[in-house]
Amino acid sequence: MALPGSAPSSIGLRLLDRIGTLVARTGLPAERQFTVSTAISYYITGASAQIIVPCATLDATTSRDAFLSQTAARRQELDPAVYPFLTSTAKDLRDPADCDQFITGLDLLLAGLNTTADPRPPA
Repeated sequence: MALPGSAPSSIGLRLLDRIGTLVARTGLPAERQFTVSTAISYYITGASAQIIVPCATLDATTSRDAFLSQTAARRQELDPAVYPFLTSTAKDLRDPADCDQFITGLDLLLAGLNTTADPRPPA
């Protein structure tokens, strides 16, 4: 949302307010609504940053595909004994399914929240 010491952006405030409003409609206990809303907001902003920041830091001559290809090549050069997951999945960086990855992550987050959130008031 905002960096420490900086004012929150209008977009960040609107996003968190919209998420919180939707979460409040679920019947989730009031004491859980803030935590759930911020968890969803952090996931969305974090996932967005993973997609946007590398593109924003590239010079005008480097395409996103070239950046991902270079990153995949660097990961393939890592020691697989030290980085078994990164080296085995380096090829997946060359053609990322950003939308599918985002939806899958959000589905997992929401499913986890649904299993831990008991909308019934305590007895």
